[in-house]
Amino acid sequence: MAGLRVGIPREFFFEGRDADDQQAVEQAIQHLKSLGAHVSEVSWPSIRQAPALYAISLAEGAAAHEQWIHIRADYYDAEVRQRTQQGLFVPATAYLKAQRLRAAVVHDAERTFQEVDLLATPTAAIPAPKLDVGSGEIAAPTGALRSTL
Repeated sequence: MAGLRVGIPREFFFEGRDADDQQAVEQAIQHLKSLGAHVSEVSWPSIRQAPALYAISLAEGAAAHEQWIHIRADYYDAEVRQRTQQGLFVPATAYLKAQRLRAAVVHDAERTFQEVDLLATPTAAIPAPKLDVGSGEIAAPTGALRSTL
C-alpha cells in the first residue's frame, strides 16, 4: 500500500450517510493510511449530477432488450421488466442531455484519477438490507431497495 494514492470525494458519496456506515468507512480509510497509503480529499463536482445519467442506462438497457421484453416479458424479474419498459419511453432530449453530462463526469473523473490511483467511498447509498426485505424506508420515501443499491 505504500505510495498508493487514495482519494476521498466527500461530495455526494459521503452526504447523508448512516452513522454506522460513516464510521466503518472512516475506519477503513484510517486502515489504508496505517498501511502506508497517501490519503487526500479530492473534488469531483459533476458527480452530484450523476443520477441524471440513469436516463442513459434506461434507454440503452431498453434498446438491448427491446426484442425480448416484448416477446418474453415474463422471463424478466418484475423490477427489471419495469425499468426496461421505462427505458422505451426516455425522451431523446433527456438522453442527449445525459450524454452531455456524461462527458463532464468523464472529464472530471480523468482529472481526478491523475491525482489519485483509487477512490475510497461507501459502497452503497444505504446500509445493506436484510436478504428478505424487498422494500423499506430510504430517507423519507419508501422505495425498492434493490434499485437503490
